[in-house]
Amino acid sequence: MARVKIHDKWQSSYGELARKKKLFVQSLGKSGKRSFLGISSDAGNGATSNPNDPQNPANERNLQLQREINRFELQVTEMGKSFELVNQTLSEELDRFDEMRISAFQEAIEQHLVGMIEIQDEIVGLWDKFGNSSLLKD
Repeated sequence: MARVKIHDKWQSSYGELARKKKLFVQSLGKSGKRSFLGISSDAGNGATSNPNDPQNPANERNLQLQREINRFELQVTEMGKSFELVNQTLSEELDRFDEMRISAFQEAIEQHLVGMIEIQDEIVGLWDKFGNSSLLKD
């Protein structure tokens, strides 16, 4: 159950990352890619904007989105590692379980065969006793 939950969280984080990246690209498109180069989208006036200007709302939004994208990328990476660790642990546990099951099955078969041999020896002894009895000599 934990594996499924981790996978679901990983996939939802991945989806959220994709959504944030899409918002970032859309934000760049709206503010104009040139504004990141220091040229305003209304460059016809001769105005330039400073991309580091904290008063620039588009720039602040882009920086916020970039921070969120970085956070989600880290989260997706961590979730992926966590999922792989759970997969590896599960695989090891299943291998160990299979080995235990196989050895238990071999032991049960061996005990069964030993029991069958003992019964067979007892039957042979009884037949020998019966064959040597006085009932058959008459």
